[in-house]
Amino acid sequence: MVDDSRVTKLSQFTFDSEKAIGTGTEFEMRTQADALAQEWSEKDGFKAHPDDHLVFEPLKNIIALAAIMGFAFVYSKKNFPATVPLSKWPGMAPKNGGGYEYALDLMRIHARPTPPPHSLGAQPEDPKDDPAFFAKYVALLKTVGESDEFILGGDRF
Repeated sequence: MVDDSRVTKLSQFTFDSEKAIGTGTEFEMRTQADALAQEWSEKDGFKAHPDDHLVFEPLKNIIALAAIMGFAFVYSKKNFPATVPLSKWPGMAPKNGGGYEYALDLMRIHARPTPPPHSLGAQPEDPKDDPAFFAKYVALLKTVGESDEFILGGDRF
C-alpha cells in the first residue's frame, strides 16, 4: 500500500487479516515483494499471475480483500449511482442450481457464473478440445446467469 510518495507499506493479506511486512521507499518495498514472491514460488509452489489474468474465488474472500484495501461500497452499472455497503452485498443471484465466483481487479469486482455440480457428466481433459462439450458448457452457464462487473468505492477513493 502506498501511503504517500515517500513511504510505502508492504503487507501480506490472508483472507480477512493483514500482516505488516515492511515499510520503506516504493522501490525498496517492490524489491522486497518480488523477493518474497520468488521465495514463495520456490518453497510453496506459489504462482504469480500476469496483471491481465483474473483469479476467481468465492465471494467471501473477495469481499474480505476489498475491505482490507479500504473499499466500503459496491456500485452496479445497472443501478448507478446507487450503492450497497460492501459488508452487506450478497453478490449475484444464480439460477438453476449454479453459482458465481468473483475476482478483484483494482477497483472492480468481476462475477462469472459456474455450472451446477455434476451437471455436465464426464468431462474431457481439456474442454476446449471438444467443441460439443464446450457448447454444452457455455449453454449451461447462460442458464445460471450473466457475467457482470461491479465498481468499488470508499472513503479513500
